[in-house]
Amino acid sequence: MLTCPQCGHEQESGKFCGVCGTPFETTAGEPQQAATNAAGAAGGNAASQTATDHLNQYGHYCLALLKNPGAAFQKTEDAFVHGLMSLVLYAITFALSIYTLMNTLAQQSFGNLAVGDDVSLPFFLINSRLVLFTAVFIAVSFVGLLVMSKADQNQDTAKRLTTHYGGLSVPFSAVNVLAILTGLMTSIKLTIVLYVVSLLSFLLFIPSLVVYEKATQVNRNGKTIYAALAVVLIIVIADYVVGKSFMLEYLERLDRLTAKF
Repeated sequence: MLTCPQCGHEQESGKFCGVCGTPFETTAGEPQQAATNAAGAAGGNAASQTATDHLNQYGHYCLALLKNPGAAFQKTEDAFVHGLMSLVLYAITFALSIYTLMNTLAQQSFGNLAVGDDVSLPFFLINSRLVLFTAVFIAVSFVGLLVMSKADQNQDTAKRLTTHYGGLSVPFSAVNVLAILTGLMTSIKLTIVLYVVSLLSFLLFIPSLVVYEKATQVNRNGKTIYAALAVVLIIVIADYVVGKSFMLEYLERLDRLTAKF
């Protein structure tokens, strides 16, 4: 409660008396509150600036790897978070490229039949499952290259291998983005080509490349080609087993869902 020093009028808040207009004296708590508010604002600005700095660093990281993908092999474990973010980004963009293709096909197939109706496929329902499927297959490929790297007696840790594998995913995330754009432009054939290139390259070719690179570091005169081919075979078999036992049910559900449109 504030009391006017001039007329004695009492009021709840305000800087001036509502009766005579006399300014109220500043209490001791007001500067402290102002300082607290200023500190809170400064803390929020600092957090926002930190987030911006991290995004800028990741942007430079991606740009450098787009220019020179081989630089991923020079990354240390300090770039582990960036590598992990890149794998997540690949899973999301790959799922979006498939969804865009499916949605475009659905619109072309049923758009003329459903006059006035929205024939777009459910975005979140489908993409959440596609991201999950992609993440599972990425994990299978990573386990394959990890097993073969250890079989070749390479001393790199799983964290370092994740950093390298994630760094090599950056160009293929760009391919996925291009596939999304071509899908939106209803260029079906080009979208399918980009989709297949991204899928086979990142899930099969890149793991074999990583294993070959690691095997060469251990023994340049060893059977590095066989190690690279072996990881492809391991991944193909593992993908088949996982796909047959885990994915078919979800794909059947997805097929029934899309059949409604």
